[in-house]
Amino acid sequence: MRTLAKPLAVAILVCITLVLVWPSKRVHATLLNTVVFTAEFIDNTLGTSTFAPLPSPQFTYTKLSDTSVLKLTYQDTLSGSGPATGWVCNYQARVDGNTGDPGTDSTPPILTTSTSFTNSYGSAGIFSGLPSGDHQISIWQRNVGATQCVRNSGGYVTTVIVVLQYYFIES
Repeated sequence: MRTLAKPLAVAILVCITLVLVWPSKRVHATLLNTVVFTAEFIDNTLGTSTFAPLPSPQFTYTKLSDTSVLKLTYQDTLSGSGPATGWVCNYQARVDGNTGDPGTDSTPPILTTSTSFTNSYGSAGIFSGLPSGDHQISIWQRNVGATQCVRNSGGYVTTVIVVLQYYFIES
C-alpha cells in the first residue's frame, strides 16, 4: 500500500482554449493549469477581530505566466459558538498575504459561519496582477464575538483549487 504525505497536491496540466462570443467582441480564455491542494487536520484557533494567518495549511503554487489570472476556490467545513446572536467566524484564502480582487477584507474567497452546526462552505475569488513564479497560499481567520471557531470541524478535507487562466479580448 502506498502512503501519501499530507498535504496532498495534485497537478492537472491542461491547455484548453474557450472562445466566447459577445455581440461585438470575442473573448478567448485559455486554461493553462489547475492544481488541487488538500489538508485534513482540524484547527481550533479562536483568533481576534483582525484577520491573521493560520499556521497551516499553507501551499506553494507556481504561476506560469505574468499575464494570466488566478481563480482560487476555497472549500471547508466550519463551525463555532458564541452568544445567541451577533457572532461570526471568517476564513479567507489569500495569496502572498493579499486578498483577491478588489482587495478588501470581505473579498472572496471568504467563508463565514455563525452556527454551532458543522456545515460545508465554498467561495471563489480572482487574483490578478501576480507575476510568474512561486506564491504562498494561506488561510486567514478572524473572530467577531465568537467563543469558539473550528476550521475543518467535521474532520473532512479542506480543499483549495487554483485555476490559472489567460484571457484575450478581440474587438
